[in-house]
Formats: sequence, C-alpha cells, structure tokens
Amino acid sequence: MLSVAYMTLMERKFLGRIQIRFGPNRCGPYECFNLSPTCLNLFQRGSHPRTGGQTPFRDRPMLAITAAIGIFAVIPFGNQFTVPGTNWVVKLRVADVDIGLLYIFGLASLGEYGIILGGGSSGTSMV
Repeated sequence: MLSVAYMTLMERKFLGRIQIRFGPNRCGPYECFNLSPTCLNLFQRGSHPRTGGQTPFRDRPMLAITAAIGIFAVIPFGNQFTVPGTNWVVKLRVADVDIGLLYIFGLASLGEYGIILGGGSSGTSMV
C-alpha cells in the first residue's frame, strides 16, 4: 500500500509539471508528509455496492478472470518433450484445437462482460 501512495505522489507531481503548476501541496521535505493523507484516503475507500446484494458484485469480476485464464489453454508454449530417464511425453499446451484463434477472440470478448456486469451491480450511476 505504501508503494501505491508513492506512485500516486509521483503521478500527481508529473501531472503538475505537465500542466505547469506545482503539483501536490508542499508539506514537509520532498512532500513526504503528503503520503499519510493519501494512504488514509486509500484505506478508507470502499468498493462495496450501495444497493443490492454483494454476491453479484463479487462474482461478476470472476467471469473476467476466468476468461483471461482460459485463453492460456490453447496457447502452445512449445511442442513436446520427453522427461529424461523415462518414456513420458509432456505436451506444452492444455488443448490442441483447430480453431484456437477463434477461441481466443471469443473468450477475450466474454471477459468484457464480467467488467461491465460487475460495474453495473455496484449500484452507482454514471449520470
């Protein structure tokens, strides 16, 4: 969490330089006292839905993660190799399908639904 606070400070300073302003308020040497309010703010932020149940809010992003992991099933990381000293042959892919590229595109597009449905179940409005 401390590294996130430092990254946020660096981002604020960088954006301040781009926009020709000072950046974060100057408090302490090298703005090091600005990190404690930033950390406190990050700890207090919650990602809990305001309305509705929390089960859909937690389960929908798992759809995106499952789709992302499922893509690796058809990516070959090599042909095959034999374990030394035995006659075991290990294939370096989970599935050998003819339509692997179509499978990758399908799962990649399915992962977007997890993000959209997870945001929709949070109960917040963008309007």
